[in-house]
Amino acid sequence: MIAIDELNELFAYPDIAREFLLLLRTWSERAKESDADINPWHKLRLVTVHSTEILMPPSINPSLLNTGLVIELPEFTPAQVQELANRWGEEMTVQQIEQLITLLGGHPYRLQLAFYYLQQQTVTLEELLENSAFTTTIYAEHLEQQWWNLQRYPDLLPLFTEIVKQSNFVDCEAVQASQLYKMGLVHLHGEMSSLACELFRPFFGDRLLQINS
Repeated sequence: MIAIDELNELFAYPDIAREFLLLLRTWSERAKESDADINPWHKLRLVTVHSTEILMPPSINPSLLNTGLVIELPEFTPAQVQELANRWGEEMTVQQIEQLITLLGGHPYRLQLAFYYLQQQTVTLEELLENSAFTTTIYAEHLEQQWWNLQRYPDLLPLFTEIVKQSNFVDCEAVQASQLYKMGLVHLHGEMSSLACELFRPFFGDRLLQINS
């Protein structure tokens, strides 16, 4: 078995990424060839993991990432967040679970980080749910990484600025909405989009205001 994590790190080097993905595609196709008994490639098991928050360069054919079985990891459901809270030893009501999902979305990393700080008693649940400056501090590195990713695509900034300003759904152009969704910044509702989580609103609101002023 060959397992490759954070394949998206190669996207910063499009030429190398394209050639490497072509190599993986070739290996995968060889593994599918008939006559398994005499085909040594049939024993190959290839697993690759990449974050969609880093968009693939347009010079690379997206189909190169669709080799074999593609599994997209969804956000946690309220029931799964409740189970995660139980595993961390945190007693939470249904309303608090809903508030936490509104704040952080069902994003596994953001949720795990929240429960870590709650267990360390660095912050109380009430303080966390207020979405205060202290909450932003906890997620500073994560938010800055998201901001860095977004700035690489200036054509997305006007639409995302509108989404951050609006508490309701925003009508979006399909391609741009899809890009923002892959970056984990919005939720899609048919032809409409909304901010992925309230944690983003004050942080991105300040950054976008500085750019647009």
